[in-house]
Amino acid sequence: MTYSWVVWMVAGIGILYVVFAPKRLPAHECCFLVTFTSSFALVFDLIVGSVYDLYDYGKGGNVELLDIVQVAAINPSLGLALLNFWPRRDSFWIKLLYWGLWTGGLLLLEELWLHLGLLTYRDWSIWKSMLCYPFLFGVLRLGQSIYRGFLPK
Repeated sequence: MTYSWVVWMVAGIGILYVVFAPKRLPAHECCFLVTFTSSFALVFDLIVGSVYDLYDYGKGGNVELLDIVQVAAINPSLGLALLNFWPRRDSFWIKLLYWGLWTGGLLLLEELWLHLGLLTYRDWSIWKSMLCYPFLFGVLRLGQSIYRGFLPK
């Protein structure tokens, strides 16, 4: 049985979130973050997934429409949600808890993708993902900070 409908459903929910959910971020920053996140996800997936061949979306090694949907819709909506609700307090423990909850949620989503055959590991593991997610969060936050630095004061 094919579970491509799960990708389409999650992408649809992500797009609805990007368009309709209340945001603490201005619209121009949301547009930048969606573009930045999808570009970063594409580069990361090309390097880690294609060049090093550590994982593949789906069962085959070919690029399919669902792979593009993953990079162009699901990843940006998750990145925007992450940065939209970023803790504004300076408390280290609040931010650490936030990162931990997001890492746990994304690991559960990744396990679902594995179970449904929407993601295939080659020389990758859930432990590597657990280490990569905080790094990816930091890159997204850095991109957001750099963008804000270029805005007129």
